[in-house]
Amino acid sequence: MQFQPNQDREHVETLLASLVLRLDVNDAATRRTRVSELYAAVALLSRQLSAERFAKALGQLTPQLYNLLQRGSSESAQLGALLAIERLIDVSNEDQFIRFVNYLSNLKQAPERC
Repeated sequence: MQFQPNQDREHVETLLASLVLRLDVNDAATRRTRVSELYAAVALLSRQLSAERFAKALGQLTPQLYNLLQRGSSESAQLGALLAIERLIDVSNEDQFIRFVNYLSNLKQAPERC
């Protein structure tokens, strides 16, 4: 898969959004496979896009993962997001790493809702 930074901006956003949505699956093996697919796509984008465009793509991806971490989300969605964050730390820039840490801190500190 080869991306042209300007032409495929919308395609990149759509691809990443669809890969994130696929993380909400009950089967653990399938969830791990889908996290690997997301990681592979992000790693490929990190090599093919300019640093600025890649940072924008990550900037759109991380709030989607945060939404999956919310207390109202299913347990499978939360697990998928946690696994994805764990994998994506390798290809994240410093800003994204800090954002991931903040997301996890907020999740840990949020009170349980019944």
